[in-house]
Amino acid sequence: MNYPLPKPAQKSFWTALSSGSLSYLLTEHLPKHQTKIILTKDSETAQRLQAEWQFFRPNDVALFFPRLGNAAV
Repeated sequence: MNYPLPKPAQKSFWTALSSGSLSYLLTEHLPKHQTKIILTKDSETAQRLQAEWQFFRPNDVALFFPRLGNAAV
């Protein structure tokens, strides 16, 4: 099954966010009732965002994965 990637106009960049703001913004801007896959810079960030996601959207599914290797994020 192929899933479409977001078009450039659909991409967002948020900088200088306080702790917890990223997970809140993700829950507000990503579609509900669809499985989401989010790539993070490291495993610690993936675990933190997963826990925070469950706080804001306890009945919705998002999977957070750390990037592999030395590729730039």
